[in-house]
Amino acid sequence: MRSWLRGNRIALLLLPIALITALLASSSRIEDYWWGKGLHQAVRADSSGVARFKDAYDDGYLTYPIAADISLTSVEPVTTIDNSVGVPQPVTVPEGAMLWRVVLGFRADPDVVLWGCHIAIVDTNGTRYDAESRQFQSFGATPIYSCVPDDTPGPKPVIGSTAKPKVADGESPRPPAYEAETYVVTPKGVKPDNVRVWWIPPKYAELPVDETSRG
Repeated sequence: MRSWLRGNRIALLLLPIALITALLASSSRIEDYWWGKGLHQAVRADSSGVARFKDAYDDGYLTYPIAADISLTSVEPVTTIDNSVGVPQPVTVPEGAMLWRVVLGFRADPDVVLWGCHIAIVDTNGTRYDAESRQFQSFGATPIYSCVPDDTPGPKPVIGSTAKPKVADGESPRPPAYEAETYVVTPKGVKPDNVRVWWIPPKYAELPVDETSRG
């Protein structure tokens, strides 16, 4: 036993260092995972109400920039949504809930990818409510996309391809300035504090809801 201890003395002395190194590496991986999964890096609106958002998509195979000046036009509760010919259609939401229409303004290079964003309302208590179409029902004309016009969404990546995103055949270029709307379900009585827009965590645009934008 003594001979074994003498022969492995250096290894035993180095064991605590190895354990500490392993723990630090594990902690770093957990921190990286946590940071990449949440929204922690706010791009807040300036004094003119515009969030000058810049980010990039990079999955190790395909990379492209994401950049737009984003502003909040309005946030208002709704009980109907117009259909394609302008006739209001009733909205069905879960019991105890209400529906909000969020209208955003965008200014961006038509060649920049803005497809695939996420939008949420954050209330005065800090609770986030994500826009999800399956949370309500209506025969009204709800948008297909959240941050781009349905008819001219601009360039889109092809899943599984490393080719540069481009405008689909037969589609016109996306206009450099436009508005886009989406719908968010919250419990009744919620008071919106801000609207968040993001593509890839942790970065997001934060747009305050003030008396001008609140419907």
